[in-house]
Amino acid sequence: MVAWSRRRSTDAAMIVEQLLKRIVDEMQAGNKEVHVSTRMYSIAIKAWGKCGNVGGAERAGSIHEAMVQSYEETKNISIRPTTKSYNTLLLAWSKSKNRSALRAIEKILRDMLIDLESSTVRPDARTFSTILDFYARKGSAESVSKAETLIKSMRGLGIKKNSQVYSALQVLYLNSGRKDAPEKTMTVLQEMMSLDSQGDVIAPPDIGNYNNVLCAYSRNPTEKSALRAFDMLNRIETPLEKGGYDIEPDRLSYFLAILTCSRCPNHTLGVNQAEPLLRRMEKRSKAEKKRRIELSISAPPLVYLDIECFNVVLTAIQKSYSIDAVDRIFNIISRMEEYAENGLEHLRPNTRSMNTALNALSRSKAIDAVDRAEEILERMFQLHIGGTSFIKPDAFSYTAILRSYQRLRTPEAAQRAHDILSHMEELYETKILDEPPDVVHYTIVCSAWTLSGSKNGSQKCIEILSRMKAKDEEGWPKVKPNIRTYNAVLDSLSRSHEADKAEELLYHMLSLAKNGDNNARPDTFSFDAVINAFIHSKLKDAAEKALDILHRGKKRYLNGKLNALPSEYTYSLVIHACAFSVNADPDMKMKAFEIANDVMTELIDDGTEPSPATYGWLFQVCGRLRIPEESIKDDIERIFSRCCDKGRFSEFVLQSLKQATSDNLFTNLMTEVLENNGDIFSQKRRADTKQIIKLSHLPKDWCHDSRTETKKEESSKSKSRQRN
Repeated sequence: MVAWSRRRSTDAAMIVEQLLKRIVDEMQAGNKEVHVSTRMYSIAIKAWGKCGNVGGAERAGSIHEAMVQSYEETKNISIRPTTKSYNTLLLAWSKSKNRSALRAIEKILRDMLIDLESSTVRPDARTFSTILDFYARKGSAESVSKAETLIKSMRGLGIKKNSQVYSALQVLYLNSGRKDAPEKTMTVLQEMMSLDSQGDVIAPPDIGNYNNVLCAYSRNPTEKSALRAFDMLNRIETPLEKGGYDIEPDRLSYFLAILTCSRCPNHTLGVNQAEPLLRRMEKRSKAEKKRRIELSISAPPLVYLDIECFNVVLTAIQKSYSIDAVDRIFNIISRMEEYAENGLEHLRPNTRSMNTALNALSRSKAIDAVDRAEEILERMFQLHIGGTSFIKPDAFSYTAILRSYQRLRTPEAAQRAHDILSHMEELYETKILDEPPDVVHYTIVCSAWTLSGSKNGSQKCIEILSRMKAKDEEGWPKVKPNIRTYNAVLDSLSRSHEADKAEELLYHMLSLAKNGDNNARPDTFSFDAVINAFIHSKLKDAAEKALDILHRGKKRYLNGKLNALPSEYTYSLVIHACAFSVNADPDMKMKAFEIANDVMTELIDDGTEPSPATYGWLFQVCGRLRIPEESIKDDIERIFSRCCDKGRFSEFVLQSLKQATSDNLFTNLMTEVLENNGDIFSQKRRADTKQIIKLSHLPKDWCHDSRTETKKEESSKSKSRQRN
């Protein structure tokens, strides 16, 4: 029976039960040489508990119930229920995936408490540790509450907590998701340490209990967690006589401390702790290996190196964006390769390791960063071809390479990115790459062309967009253009002043969205890009078209189809477009001015105060379009007055105002300035007012920078008063 019970299968459990039934039947038939015992029932219960069948625990419960019933009928002491039989049944239910497991476990505990008068059935530490293990796997707030109540009942029953109970309690807090899990697990550990120091041998903490605390720190990534994990490992490494813990660290101790530090939101602090921890882990691993050889120890080492520890540190360095990140990453990769050459092949850098290096290079400003990235990619291919199965370029590898070229912002770099993308397609079609280029790769190349300044950039982007649609129709996965792709193309068209094509693409996106393609649904950037395209388009009706795009975006927002209301920047772009309507006839120029004026009013009516740049561009409209001053004089004075009242003057506003006004009008507008600076201007001609007046001469309340500084000073004084 014992041998079959260890098979962990339904068939084995059925055989054990059949053997038990055969013994019971033989005994009931009068065979005095056959005896059944509680242990035999427990073996059958254990077999069903380990079988992995959802109904296994229920079957185990039926067997235990049959034993209890038979005992009550026969009073046969050999089959009297015991604490061990109940604990075996508890274990079966605690491992079960049956939905009624919780109710069954709590009922078993109640039954044990009811039989408390019996000397053979009494809950013990194992009973409670089994239930706590079950609560720990649930990990809910209710489970924590029930577990804490259970711990209190242990004290009431006079049952001392053992190591299993303490460990289960730690895991419970660990899985609860509570923010105070590190403190809770540490409190449990400190209680164990206190009992151990008093000579209590029932619950000595082992390295697993320390690791539970470290694991809690790793799941609560804060600066405090990183500092405490670092300190805890220091004390684990330090001998007891020097103020450390009386425990030896294992591989998991180092890994969890490294993981906690690598997840620290303060990336600089985290990586400056994680990297030295890895060095210390390497040193301890080497020392332990040497000692084991000297003493001929065959047991597995406590501290050993694996690639995950290295990769976690590599990722942390890459995320720190430090100046020397690339050098630090390659230093670690070199050590990994050295380990591999010395026989530790499992430490050879894998795809994740190399991708981390590629990501770091994609952000590097070093001149040779792109060349090094290409070398790594080629090396990955060569290693894979040479039989290294765990290293092969993947989608992330190519993403990093393409970003490296995108960052260069040159036509040559964009063309190289384009060529790499085409090569990816070929590699996938020839089954060398497992995955094809996806929407991210195509979008990066579009962006590379957009930022390159190439005259052909917009055409290349349109070609890429067409390729993506064709590949999507062919059934390629994850290649359908999304809003980032469309925006990259719109941005390219905007920068090349191809307003008609940008507008056409926007309307195409709106049509796709209307037909259910949410990936093509325009956002505020989409509308801004098209408006920006009209600014330098030289179209006579550019101002009207820009206004139409603004209102279309605003309408979509009000209908819940746009992610945000057009911003102050969007309104400013429309005014900007009006300022460049210089090729229009006089009537169209006047219309452009009216549009700019109305847009400014609309912006204010919507509750947004225009920025200095927007005021400046409105004055630019007046100056660039050369509209007769008598037609717009009142508007200029009104805008000027509001700009002063709202403290929006900047150097750009002042220069734009000078361009927009005649000498007389400018002098009249600056009357207050001239009066306040009479000594400066007394010996200069009034006709030179535009050349004389500088931003520093204007009242502080007019100026944007001075008003901002005043607010900062007031805020600083307010905070100072609060501190004092």
